[in-house]
This record gives sequence, C-alpha cells and structure tokens, in this order.
Amino acid sequence: MHRITIICVGKFKEKWQREAAAEYLKRLSRFSKIEEVELEEKDNEDKLLRISEGKGMRILLDIDGDLATSEKISETIESNGKLCFIIGGSNGVSKEFKSKMDARISFGRITLPHNMARIVLLEQVYRAFTIIEGSGYHK
Repeated sequence: MHRITIICVGKFKEKWQREAAAEYLKRLSRFSKIEEVELEEKDNEDKLLRISEGKGMRILLDIDGDLATSEKISETIESNGKLCFIIGGSNGVSKEFKSKMDARISFGRITLPHNMARIVLLEQVYRAFTIIEGSGYHK
C-alpha cells in the first residue's frame, strides 16, 4: 500500500472544507495510507523540512512549478511507494527551500487559497489512483 503525507501550513476553517477533505480521504483509504500534518503559519521552513524527512519523494505545490497533469501525478504515485506533498504558507517558501524538494508542481498559474489547494490535491491524488486502477472516474 502506498503511503502519502500531506504537510500543509494552516488548518481548515470552514465546515465545507473539512467535509470535502473527509470525503476524499474516505475514498483514498482503499488505495493508500494518508497522513495529514497541519502546521501553524508561524512555523518555519526548518520544521517543514524536518517533518518531511523520510516521508518519501518531496513534492512542493508551487505556482512556479511544473504544470501538473492527472496522468503525470498518477505516474509519480505509481512509481513511488512513499510521497510527501507540501503546501506552504501564505507567504510562500524561500528559493533555498524549493531547491531541497524532489519536485515542484503547479495546478496552474492561478493563486489558490491554501485550503482550496489542499482539497484539489486530495482530489487529484484520488483521481491518480483511479487512473492506475483503470476505473471510470477519470474520463
């Protein structure tokens, strides 16, 4: 079974956000062990790096990263048993931090609120697993 860690700065504030995340986490439970780590905005990059150590391939969600496709995410998941996705805070992360990542992906050149990016990430990870299994979810 795959192991996926999602480290994010900030917590869900709205009920609908928690419900959306819970739905995708429920769907993902048959494919993968998902660990979510929520950090405070005041936490520093060193803490992000320490927590992500040993969690597998580190992938930063970054507006300047490589444009993600569902198929590419599924290929990355299929070829890596452990992945760690990182969603930084509202002030972003430093160039030095970015250089320590194994990959940087973007869901487009738009700015998403961090909680929305987290929900989109959960949906895309779920979609990736359905691509791997060949189900009809991904059309």
